[in-house]
Amino acid sequence: MVIVILAGFVLERLADGFSQTDLPEGWLLIRPPHEISTLVEQDNIIWAGGSDGLFAIDRQTGALLSLPQNSPTLRQVRGLVVDESGSLWVAHRKGVSRLTGGKWQAIIGAPAPALALALDQQGGVWIGGETAVYHYQAGVLTPYSGNNGPFFLPVNTIYQDRNGVLWFGSADPVAGGLTRHEGQLWESVSQGFIHPAINAIIEDDRGTLWVGTGLASRGGAMFLDGDGWHTLTKADGLAGEKVRSLMIDRSKRLWFGSEYDGIAVYDSPQWRIISPQSGLAAGEVKAMLQDVDGNYWLGTSDGINRLPATTP
Repeated sequence: MVIVILAGFVLERLADGFSQTDLPEGWLLIRPPHEISTLVEQDNIIWAGGSDGLFAIDRQTGALLSLPQNSPTLRQVRGLVVDESGSLWVAHRKGVSRLTGGKWQAIIGAPAPALALALDQQGGVWIGGETAVYHYQAGVLTPYSGNNGPFFLPVNTIYQDRNGVLWFGSADPVAGGLTRHEGQLWESVSQGFIHPAINAIIEDDRGTLWVGTGLASRGGAMFLDGDGWHTLTKADGLAGEKVRSLMIDRSKRLWFGSEYDGIAVYDSPQWRIISPQSGLAAGEVKAMLQDVDGNYWLGTSDGINRLPATTP
């Protein structure tokens, strides 16, 4: 794969007055890109996807990189994964594309738009669509819908837990919900949730499943442990009611990205809020990851922050 550093990449001034020089020590602001919905790490590259397409960022310097020659025009990128062979998968408005060895391939039959991607434990790729969910394995694309598929559509987020159970979330603000899939069983499990829209799913080291829900100023985080489902809201420590994204870092801290109010970091029993007033690129945090060096990448509705591994 040939990637070239773009000269003169822009680090813009933050809307609330922060500049690159007066951000907290060790922080980096990368803008463009602007709206970011998904992030994934591959070797020395952080891939970022959003409304404006696909971006490659040098993991060490934060510099924007050019895409491989003859890359297709991709818009509304909503999912990114790197499979066990090193191929990059991109879910976007026109379907799903795969980058292998610098060459692109469109996945024939994938939904358009494609809304989510996830790898499973067998090396397959799950693709979320508006009317079904799809599984790709060894060149075969299989749709699941109706009685043999998710209860709630569209499928906006997909997660497989340590036991192999698949979870499919729909972010529809009225008819959304969470589907559990194990073996041949498809099961609706979100009755009684604080909000029907499912925005993010993750599992912690203890096997507790966390689900981000909500829209605008309504919602919260749900978590499933041995005693059933429980709810966290802003009153418990969240930055805002809607939980837009989730991350668990190497220190086992839980990061909750909100729609308007930045991030709440939970390090039991303490909460810390990271907001635009403290240097965050924007209040809506849509994607988060921690890279191999321990640095944090926060994709927002208006740019990316990179925070050092030493961030308290």
